[in-house]
Amino acid sequence: MQMQQILKIYLPFFLLFLSSNALFTQETKYHDYSVNAGFSLGYDFNSSYFLTLPGCVTCYKYDSVSFDKASGLGYSIWAGLNKKLPNILKSSETRMTLNVNYTNFSANYAQSTVIGNFIDGDKIDEIWSETTLNTNIHTVLLHSILAINPFKIKYPNPIFLGLGFKTGLLLSGNFDKMEQLLSPDAAYFENGTKTRAQYDGNIQDLSPFFFALSANASINLLNLGHFNLSSEISFDYALTNFVRFQDNSEYWKASALNLGLNLAYNIPKSAPVMPAPPVIPQLPKLPLPEVGALNLIVDIADEKNQKLQNNENIFIKVDLIETIHTENYLPIIFFELNSDKIKDGNSRELIKYLSNQDKININIGLAFHEDEKLAESRQLAVINWLSANNIATENISFTHQKADKKQRYSQIEEEKAFAQFLKNGKIIQIINEKKDTVIEKIDSKQLIVNSQVTATAIPYVYSSELKINEEQKATSSDEKSVFDINKDVLDWQSNLDNKKIILNCKLIDAEQKQANQIFNFTVIPQITIKKFINSNQSNYYVNEYVIGFFNFDEANIFAVDTNAINAVIESLRQGSDVELIGYTDNLGTNQYNSNLSIERAKSALELINYEKKFINQIEISLPKDNRVNNTSAYTRTQNRTVVARILNKASLK
Repeated sequence: MQMQQILKIYLPFFLLFLSSNALFTQETKYHDYSVNAGFSLGYDFNSSYFLTLPGCVTCYKYDSVSFDKASGLGYSIWAGLNKKLPNILKSSETRMTLNVNYTNFSANYAQSTVIGNFIDGDKIDEIWSETTLNTNIHTVLLHSILAINPFKIKYPNPIFLGLGFKTGLLLSGNFDKMEQLLSPDAAYFENGTKTRAQYDGNIQDLSPFFFALSANASINLLNLGHFNLSSEISFDYALTNFVRFQDNSEYWKASALNLGLNLAYNIPKSAPVMPAPPVIPQLPKLPLPEVGALNLIVDIADEKNQKLQNNENIFIKVDLIETIHTENYLPIIFFELNSDKIKDGNSRELIKYLSNQDKININIGLAFHEDEKLAESRQLAVINWLSANNIATENISFTHQKADKKQRYSQIEEEKAFAQFLKNGKIIQIINEKKDTVIEKIDSKQLIVNSQVTATAIPYVYSSELKINEEQKATSSDEKSVFDINKDVLDWQSNLDNKKIILNCKLIDAEQKQANQIFNFTVIPQITIKKFINSNQSNYYVNEYVIGFFNFDEANIFAVDTNAINAVIESLRQGSDVELIGYTDNLGTNQYNSNLSIERAKSALELINYEKKFINQIEISLPKDNRVNNTSAYTRTQNRTVVARILNKASLK
């Protein structure tokens, strides 16, 4: 009884398996060649010794640093032919494969070294940097394989073992590199950041020829009639370099371990042509019964006469202008000479900045002739000032700095009585942004309604109604009508939200029978934003950035805005021209200040053009006037700066 139940359950599945196996294993004669295609993922082993890539002048060369080994993930795509050969061994199957491969090799190098010493008081630390180099090599290779299946009798799924070679051309290569400071945390490169020598480009002097030995193994996974799906694993050992080095001791080769899938199509031999079945004559179509007396068919198209489907999205282009005005400040306040009374500084913006700081470092300054005891009373005055403005004073640290000489200008002597607010021991900028966005242009669309009316009980009344977000915007009694979808209808002022359109077409005949069609559309704004920083469309420049500040009578830049530098470099890479303007206060002669202005602009040039690529896109200009007035110690510090302007090419033509 139990055996009968088992047969009832499993016999249908067994018969189904036999029928499906017969379907895919029915006797079919094939040619002794087949076509195949496949892909694989590879783990690349890069064995090398070189200090820099050919033509890469920006790679930093240290005697102790060489790019010696790396790994990466590559891939390969191929197509080719398989040809069965006479058996080499008894009861074995031999085949020859010839594929054309598109192969990508990659390498990710990371080399660390000591580049100097960092001195902090009595402490000396080694400065460690890491240079990363990422490469990609693209090749077209001819892959020849001789494979044999010595296990044909033992295994129903054939296993092939093969040897061969790959040879071909290196099409192109690209790389990107960067040097980054690892330690100590307080160290920075000369550009004021933790990174330098960021560079990417094409690899030069690629070798014209590539050759590698190859070994592989494959196993058949599925046999589906004309198609065979197999899994392959292979190892390629390169014998040639990727690039031609000038120094014979340098080399760069790559081996790869690959895992992939291959699909082969077995070409069947032609089968005899079967006679065509007899043609069966078509029966005549019977006439359809007459349709009812009321019918309404509506088609909707846009202004380009392209038909719109119900519930379709309608995209309308919207151009916005975003004007960003930035105000750049130094976090500093000034005291009256020989007093702890605060007299000058941008107190409002400074308080706003300090309210978001967990830890505050303050440097108290003294003029040359002032008593050092005054630093303590100024320190207490700052604490009281912060407390009065609801700034926590528990995590405040102070340092004192006294001028080492008397200044030749009384105004500069006054500037030595200050309180400078630092972040991590460094002077930074406070940047306040104000944004203003306006709509420049909204494109228009049209809904063209074409209605076909069938009505025997006349007269009839036809109407179409357009609603946007349930609010009626327009109506029409014409069977062919046009509705404009523009900024007035959409009512896009400040909120550019999606709009829901309902178009209701209605027909009523003389017997009060009704027919109607309702269409729903969603209007979606496609927004494009033009940004202007400290400028507008009418200026000869589109963006203006404050790069950094300077001490009196100096051209060494500090409080550098790295975001501004990166924005200027990106504009240069996109082909824009840049104007650098150095500013000074009103102390000294005009000629002296003009020379100082140029030197300050050159300091910014060194930060922006450190790759020496954009010299023809940058010009240095003298300022036409001061950025702010020179009536106080604080405004004079605001004038000692340098700005970069991205020029408006359209206004210069």
